Amino acid sequence: MTAETRRGFTREQMEAKVRAIFNAQFGVQESTLHHNTLLDEDLELDSIDVLEMVMVMEEDFDLTIPNSEFNGLKSVGDYCNYIWGKLANT
Repeated sequence: MTAETRRGFTREQMEAKVRAIFNAQFGVQESTLHHNTLLDEDLELDSIDVLEMVMVMEEDFDLTIPNSEFNGLKSVGDYCNYIWGKLANT
């Protein structure tokens, strides 16, 4: 059985890339990031940190994440689910 791909990414590859972005931007060890890891409480990211991360994700995944949409994303899993959905729609 072949894994579904969206714009050249499997779900696993996309999630690995999201974790790598957190690592590169904030020095967070990829192994400590889980779907339920909260950006504000667990990672202590502020709104500027999140904005910078979103800009990197937009560039790396070649998509646009409107402010009105990323403000509701609170966890690593939220970002993974959102990006996976966006990859299907672009």
